[in-house]
Amino acid sequence: LSSLARKPSTWAGRSVSTSILLGSFLRRAARAAAEKYVPDSDPGSARKPRSCARTPRAWPPSDSDSPQSACERWPVRADDGHELELLVHRPEEPRAVLLFMCALGVEARYYAPFGEALAVEVVRQQMPGVPLYVGAHSLGGQLMVLHLAAARPSISGTMLVACAIPYYQNWEGRARRFIHLSSVLFPIAGALLGYVPGKRLGFGGEAEARTLMRDWSLNARTARYEPRGSDVDYEAALRELEIDFLTVNVATDEMAPPDAVEFMFEKLPKSRGTRVEARLSKPHRAPHMGWARDPAKVVAALSAWLAS
Repeated sequence: LSSLARKPSTWAGRSVSTSILLGSFLRRAARAAAEKYVPDSDPGSARKPRSCARTPRAWPPSDSDSPQSACERWPVRADDGHELELLVHRPEEPRAVLLFMCALGVEARYYAPFGEALAVEVVRQQMPGVPLYVGAHSLGGQLMVLHLAAARPSISGTMLVACAIPYYQNWEGRARRFIHLSSVLFPIAGALLGYVPGKRLGFGGEAEARTLMRDWSLNARTARYEPRGSDVDYEAALRELEIDFLTVNVATDEMAPPDAVEFMFEKLPKSRGTRVEARLSKPHRAPHMGWARDPAKVVAALSAWLAS
C-alpha cells in the first residue's frame, strides 16, 4: 500500500454519506427526467441542458429508418450542493422514462449504446402513457433497491442488469476467496489512504469513497445491508418492499453469476421478480461490462418484460 499513498492527498476525507446523497440525487434526477428541466433560481446553478459530446448512433446500424434518440446532459444539484449531470437519450416521441444508475467506477457515457437502443425500442413498442421505471447496473442496482426500500417513490417498476449481492458464499473457487479477501483489505486501504484505489486492487474505479467500500465490505462478509451512520433498517425495509422488478444476468459473467443474482429474491420476499439470462451476440472479455456495448439481448429482455 505504500506505493498507493503517493496519490494526491486531496482525496483524503472525500467520502460522503451514500444514503443521503443517493436519495437526494434520485429525487432530483427523477424529477428532471419526468418533466422538462428547470434550473434552480440560484444564478450559480442556472446551467441549461447541453448536447452530449459524442454523436448518437442509429440502432440497429443496418436500419437507416430507425428513429434517432436525442442525447443531452441535464445538470442536477443535490440538496447538499453536490453537482452531477444526467445523461439523457430522448427519442422524438418518448413513451416511457427509465432512470438508470451506473455500476461502480463506470461513467454514464459508457452506456450510450444501451441508451440509444432502448430509446428506439421504446418507440417501436408504442407503449401508452409515460410510466417511470428505474434501472441500474451492478452495485448501482443494489443502491437503487435500497433507495426504493427506504423512500418508497412512486414508480412502475425497476430493472437490474448484472446486479449481484456480493456475499462471498454465492461464489465459488478463486472468486469466493477474492471477494472475502477484498472485504477485509478495502476497509484497511480506506483507513490508510482516505480512499480505496479500486483499479490497483482489482475492483472498482481509480478512487472509490472509503465509506461506500466499507459498507460494500460488510455486505460481502455478512450479506446484510447496514450502512454506517444510517438510522434506516434496510433489511426490514427490503422485506416489506413490494415492487415489480426484472433482473438480467449476462451469460458467462463471472462477476454476477446466477446464484448471486438470484439472492436478490431472498431479500425481497414480497416483491414480484423475474430473472432472465441474456447471451451477448459475440464473446466479450468482460461480459459484466460488455453488455452495455452489445445491448440487443438486454433491451429485448426489458421490452418483453414491459410488454408483459
